[in-house]
Amino acid sequence: MVDLCWDEQRIILEYDSYLWHSSALAVDSDSTRNEGLRDQGWMVRSVTAGMLGNDAMRRHLVSRVMRRFGRALPSDERFDRLQHDLVQTLLSN
Repeated sequence: MVDLCWDEQRIILEYDSYLWHSSALAVDSDSTRNEGLRDQGWMVRSVTAGMLGNDAMRRHLVSRVMRRFGRALPSDERFDRLQHDLVQTLLSN
């Protein structure tokens, strides 16, 4: 089971919460699974709340995923603001 998946582009996005990954066993389990998926040709990206909350880090992540779709990240302040606000809302719940 993964958090987000785009089958056609073979992209998986995993949210690594600080709560779930508080033990070595959880980190080892996820790392083993992710390496197996990468061996099968999947792009596996792991993100944390800190990464999503950092505008530059989030922009870099979104840019890499969008390239896999053959698209470029919009250079639009409105897009950045909407994305920032969405992440803030999701992380506050």
